[in-house]
Amino acid sequence: MTRPKPVIAYGTRGNLGGADSGIRRVANTFGKELHLTSSVKAAERLAVESDAERLVSHLFTVDPRVRRFAPQPFTVDLIDRRVLRTADEVCEARHRHRKRSGWRFYTPDYGLDHATMPRAVVEVKLEGFEGSSDYEGALCQARSVLDAAGYSFTRLVVPANAKHPLRVNLQLLKMAAHRSDLLPDDERLSRISTICDGEPVALGELCATLEMLPGVVPVLLLHGLVKGDVARQRICGAMRLEAAHGDLSHLHLLEELAK
Repeated sequence: MTRPKPVIAYGTRGNLGGADSGIRRVANTFGKELHLTSSVKAAERLAVESDAERLVSHLFTVDPRVRRFAPQPFTVDLIDRRVLRTADEVCEARHRHRKRSGWRFYTPDYGLDHATMPRAVVEVKLEGFEGSSDYEGALCQARSVLDAAGYSFTRLVVPANAKHPLRVNLQLLKMAAHRSDLLPDDERLSRISTICDGEPVALGELCATLEMLPGVVPVLLLHGLVKGDVARQRICGAMRLEAAHGDLSHLHLLEELAK
């Protein structure tokens, strides 16, 4: 009798299904979780290597100054001081430097086109795990090569606390990016603007006055209809809101994590 094949293949990361993981392919590795996300500013689906990287992809999606981004856009050859843009170039360089010790390559977590820095790369770290002194030395070399190639370098450190306002709010705002259908009608939008035009109003009070579900507020924030300190206040009943009149500066969040 033929044994039935198991439905679940343990010890693999599953099928990436065409998700973009950049120049350094995300390998099938026992014990590692597959982190998938998506963004209108990048490929339809992205495969990233940590939850911190996934959260930063949400930040890029929300920050209106980020035009587009991609995971692991290229690899920096620290020995030959070159930017390697294809998998073949990386393979050849690895073979060439195979007898070398120490750091030989560096691959940025993200490349992005930003309104103020169109050629930029980003390194993502979780708070408390920023890396060793040896790694700092490799980053210093990489920065030098990137600077010569015309790229700016930014390190983003994601708060370790899962309840940090920015961590919670980014997930809500990312979901709101797909819910333009929740935008209120013109009459209610006019009332929102009138209510929020004076002193800041508590989110709970605004929702109660307009008989509006709190789930609509992230959509209002994302479209510049109201504004609040999304970096330091959780989107909840106590959050203070003001009329934004189309201003999106409250979503300029990249600097909040820059170190």
